Amino acid sequence: MKKIVFLLLFCVSFAYSQDKNWDYFINRYNIEIHANKKFVFSGDVKASTLSKDGGACLYTQISGTDKKRLFFDNMLDRPITKDSWDLYSIEGILDADAKFIQVGGIVTGQGIFYFDNFQLKVQEKNGTWTIIPIENSNFDQPITDQNNLGWIRDKNNLNYVYSSVPRVSNKNSADYSLLVKSIYDIDEKPVSAKSIKLNPKGEAVLIENINVIDVNTGKTKKRSVLIRDKKIVEIARNIQVSDATVVKIDGTGKWLIPGMIDSHIHLFQSGSLYTRPDAFDLRKYRPYEEERKWLRQNAPDVLKRYLQSGITTVIDVGGPLYNYEIRDRYSDNTSFPNIYLTGPLISTYQPKAFDIEDSPIIKANSPEEAIELVRAQLPYKPDFIKIWYINSGDATLNHEIVKATIAESHKHNLKVAVHATNLKTAKLAIKAEADILVHSVSDAIDEEFVEMVTSKKIIYIPTLIVSDKYTEAFTQEIAFSNEELRLSNPFPIKSFSDHKHLNNDAQFERSKTRSFARRKRDFQQNDIEAANLKLLQDNNALIATGTDAGNIGTLHGTSYQEELQTMQEAGLSNLQILQASTISAAKILDKESEIGSIEVSKLADVLILDENPLEDIQALQKIQYVIKGGSVFRTEDVLIESPENVVQRQVNAYNLRNLDAFLENFSEDIEIYYFPNTLDIKGKEAYRKIFSNYFKKFPDLHCEILNRTVLGNTIIDHERVLRVKGGNYTEVIAIYKIENEKIAKVYFIKD
Repeated sequence: MKKIVFLLLFCVSFAYSQDKNWDYFINRYNIEIHANKKFVFSGDVKASTLSKDGGACLYTQISGTDKKRLFFDNMLDRPITKDSWDLYSIEGILDADAKFIQVGGIVTGQGIFYFDNFQLKVQEKNGTWTIIPIENSNFDQPITDQNNLGWIRDKNNLNYVYSSVPRVSNKNSADYSLLVKSIYDIDEKPVSAKSIKLNPKGEAVLIENINVIDVNTGKTKKRSVLIRDKKIVEIARNIQVSDATVVKIDGTGKWLIPGMIDSHIHLFQSGSLYTRPDAFDLRKYRPYEEERKWLRQNAPDVLKRYLQSGITTVIDVGGPLYNYEIRDRYSDNTSFPNIYLTGPLISTYQPKAFDIEDSPIIKANSPEEAIELVRAQLPYKPDFIKIWYINSGDATLNHEIVKATIAESHKHNLKVAVHATNLKTAKLAIKAEADILVHSVSDAIDEEFVEMVTSKKIIYIPTLIVSDKYTEAFTQEIAFSNEELRLSNPFPIKSFSDHKHLNNDAQFERSKTRSFARRKRDFQQNDIEAANLKLLQDNNALIATGTDAGNIGTLHGTSYQEELQTMQEAGLSNLQILQASTISAAKILDKESEIGSIEVSKLADVLILDENPLEDIQALQKIQYVIKGGSVFRTEDVLIESPENVVQRQVNAYNLRNLDAFLENFSEDIEIYYFPNTLDIKGKEAYRKIFSNYFKKFPDLHCEILNRTVLGNTIIDHERVLRVKGGNYTEVIAIYKIENEKIAKVYFIKD
């Protein structure tokens, strides 16, 4: 009994030390007739992943006149075995006044835990054991709602999700176990992503005398628009308001369109050279977990950059389960885009690099496994399900897996998006009742395919630029516009210059050679995909704009404009592009009654443009205001750039020898000093003259940041600069002082 009390104290301390990151599930039974008897509560436990602060234990509480809690914490005597079931138990004596016993499990910290085969028994006077039945002791009823386990749980804790999964992988039986998973890393803190709202208290907004574009018809009418409580409440020629707090915007000479929708993104990818180790493996230089951690921490920054680009809704078509926490954490639709997403891609193929914990891609080896993978996502409340249909191996089995995935998803009223890039698999996906095709078909389509897409109202998302971006990145010829250098997060862009200092020329040269060889094929494929898109559009197929942002070279937010331009080059009209980017995209998840057009009662997600996008598609880059769920932002105030990002932007432009992009990061009266106080250069124009010649003189110029210290608005970089390929490096300490998102002063310390 002393051991039980010690375990009680340890577990109570352990559980509460996790800052409420713990949860329990229990059942309660009357045991008055078993007073003074010995009891044993046992169960099977395992973990598939476990952090340093994660753990699980069985739990027992006996209630009577004198309440007692009895714990067995398996971390003390016998740690949980990763991926191996072990039997654990609690033993004790039921008190003379015992009336009730509660039994179950506790989980804490970060991890994925499994429970099965609970048993409660008492020993009779003759030495025999009596089993006390426990409801759903084997969890063999599939759990589709984590709040209806058949067990009582701590519903105040949203850090854990519950579901049932097969106890034995690949086994087609009713032998299930309970899965309990922590849904985010409690140690990570997001970066600051500040904005400035013109109506910080949610004041109503009146946009007066603006050209309102009806994306359904392409017609434009001069109207006033009143926004209140997140929604559009009135559209009329003249609107009078008596509320003095209403924020008024003069729309004279401006155009109002719905916020745009990127129908295909991946928040588990940054767009950097390190983000797809299955395509280009640089993990020895940057561990993949560092990439994932950066993305989790920078999620608010990435999402704000979509808003800054006029994209008020994003659809994430597959990623790790932790993406659900990102969706929930940034669900404020007045400050972030509307986020719709699914979890891991249910796939017919598993890249080795993604055979990891909380993988973004999980291979289903059978239709039964595919069904369970769908069910495993249900507790997270996915917005849809995604299939990666790679038709290698057994084609018949692959199709059965796809059919089973779609059928199970539809049972739960979830649409299914399918990655199927050749004509045969795309047709098979549609025959299996897919709802969305998330990429262009790379083969020339035929009349049968057009009929299938149009008759079944399949949403077709072309993603035209993503493949070329891989080729450009691998041939080291990727180029970024000044808008991308200004508006994109600078750290993914930085990665494309890293090859100059990674000392890995052989790997980069191999990739470069292969990519140059593939370029001719890419040009041919681009022509086919463009022709396919035009043919589908001419036949009134439902087209939605999507970038596949997050893939190597396809940057979050800013890549959208290039996608639109490529759609235009394929032959789509400006109106058709605008429809694909708004109302048609809203139909993907049946949200057209909420977003996608400017109508009374819809969410006030709108953009105020300086020019008419029906005349010039590049007008979509000339955004004066972004209004998100009724919150009004000047475009430049959607995201207040951090001092570190400002400094990194100028480093990126320096390495690209882009003079305008470089100078944009400096204030007009920039002062350059030799440390501590010798003024060397003053004013941006003087700096321009110096660097105009400097960039021309050194075509191989490259700056590597060896170390960086961030202290408020001061950034201290230890830089190593190479001017001539094969030459000597120069090292320097640069101290940057940032004011109003510009570099105001720089102090250099040189040898």
